[in-house]
Amino acid sequence: MAAVYKVGKKWRADWIDHKGIRHRRRFKTKGDADDFLTKIGPELKEGTWVAPKDIPTFGILADDWLRGRIELSRQPGAGYRPSTLLQWQSHVAHLKFSFEHTRADRISPEAFGQAMLPKAEGGRGLIRKTAGKIRTTASRIFRYAMANKLGVKEDPTKLMEAEKLFSGEQAKPGEQQQEAATKLSIPRSRNKLLHKVTEKEVLTPQETKAVILATPPGIYRVVVLTLVLVGVRISELLALLWSDLDLDKGIATIRRTLSTARVKGLPNDSERWRWFDPKTIAGTREVPLPPQLVTALKEWREKCPESRFGLVFCNVAGEPLDRTMIGREVLAPALKRAGMEKHVTLHGLRHTYASTLIMLGREVAQVSKYLGHSDIYVTMTVYAHFIKRKHDTMDDLEQLMQFS
Repeated sequence: MAAVYKVGKKWRADWIDHKGIRHRRRFKTKGDADDFLTKIGPELKEGTWVAPKDIPTFGILADDWLRGRIELSRQPGAGYRPSTLLQWQSHVAHLKFSFEHTRADRISPEAFGQAMLPKAEGGRGLIRKTAGKIRTTASRIFRYAMANKLGVKEDPTKLMEAEKLFSGEQAKPGEQQQEAATKLSIPRSRNKLLHKVTEKEVLTPQETKAVILATPPGIYRVVVLTLVLVGVRISELLALLWSDLDLDKGIATIRRTLSTARVKGLPNDSERWRWFDPKTIAGTREVPLPPQLVTALKEWREKCPESRFGLVFCNVAGEPLDRTMIGREVLAPALKRAGMEKHVTLHGLRHTYASTLIMLGREVAQVSKYLGHSDIYVTMTVYAHFIKRKHDTMDDLEQLMQFS
């Protein structure tokens, strides 16, 4: 219901919103009052009009959205992974730095783009990949506001255009310019930004051998050996059970991942470890075990502490190993002892596995399957640097044309 009537010397617009709350506003002329009701009429009809004073700031909106995601995740098996919630908390903190006290419906695409700029362009020093992830989280928050009729009419992240920074033109013949990029202030592509691995992030077979030998014998040498010969993620390796291994057939079945992430708002004290299915259907997979690793695992099984979980790799109390400790106190010292100047991480050992298989001539589709990638495109993009391409001489085409 909406009406316009005169009160004294002024005109009053009178309407009721979708919550049944009555609103009144005075105008100098009847025309101004009519124009106002005409403007908000469609929103009143759709039930999306919200009084300006009731539209939340972005900070309040983001906190409310995040609180809801955490609440959904309280029960085991429900909601989101702790690692995802932690990442969202980080993204929200970044977004609040720029927009905490800004009314949520007043954030323009230009303002949002400015907040995503790298440091050299006046931003907060974001790399492209991080900016893309934060933008996706922001889009979730704006869509949450729209779905719950909180006064936000559009998602500013979806109104940003792509702008090419480089055309690919060569300044001089033979001088290639920087690869075409998309300006972060106005990204539009919805494609996931995939990191392309290079030689600096992986070990050669000779370097791999040196690092393994530089790792003290025992559980940690078997851990490093498994990472480079099976290519599992560290979260998958730490969740590996003896029942997942068929050492007679030389096969490991990847069925779960381990999370030790601590999220504010979740009851973390009751259980220090949480177990999750692999992120994708392809993540549940069988991976062959090389004979050398089978032998090492059989020897380790005789010494492995008893674990209530049945873990392959556990500490003396039978509990999961600390992934941070493995990287800091096992891999890093081993790299140093082996004389490696490369900064290779635990995930870099997975990259080492994949790049080595590709350089040995394994089919990319098979490598993708072993890695548990959801799409072969991911494997081809991430490891494009290592995929050998045959040189095409075009001799057959010349013979077909039979020029003389």
